[in-house]
Order: sequence, then C-alpha cells, then structure tokens
Amino acid sequence: MRLILAALLVAVPVPAFAQKNGVTLLCITAGGTKQICDCATKALEKDIGGEISAYGRISITYLNRQNAGVKMESAWNEALGIEAARQGKGMNALLAWTNRIGEAHEKAIRACAG
Repeated sequence: MRLILAALLVAVPVPAFAQKNGVTLLCITAGGTKQICDCATKALEKDIGGEISAYGRISITYLNRQNAGVKMESAWNEALGIEAARQGKGMNALLAWTNRIGEAHEKAIRACAG
C-alpha cells in the first residue's frame, strides 16, 4: 500500500503555485500568521530560487501524511523518501539539503515577524 501511495505521489505533478503554498502552509501549521508566512515564503524563494519547488513538494507531502495520522518524524521521512525517489538522490543528501533550506526558512520567518 505504501509503495502504491509513494508511486502516486511521485507521479502526480504539483503545480508551482501549490508548491509555494506548501511552504507557506508549513509555516502556518508551525504557528505563523498568514502575513508572516507569505512574507517568509517570498523571502525564501528570493534566497533559494527554483529550489523552493522541491521544498514545497516535500512540505505538501509531509503535511498530507501528518493529516493522515502519521507521526511528525515518520511523515517527514516519507516525504523525503518520495522526493528523493523523484529526484534520484539519496536520503542523506536530501536531508542535508532540507536542513539547510529549513534554517533559511526559519531565518526568513524571524525576519518577517520583525
């Protein structure tokens, strides 16, 4: 069942606007306001450019898995696994990348919060 779900999530493209919304939603679910999170998403996109698309896809998958009742760490690992398969990258490389992007996102949130 998980392999089928993973295959579906890899196969279904996520529109660019939804990818950015995934980053914003990740911020909002962590307690940020829409205004702060919109600002932080724009700042992050300016900082990391096109990489925001992959971060957004991971965010959407993570939030969907959590919404399905999967615990935080497992949901994040599943989201990373799906994106790693999509990109043909190893989990460790993708985890290091998301850690770097996550730090940049947190910095943008703090800056936008004033």
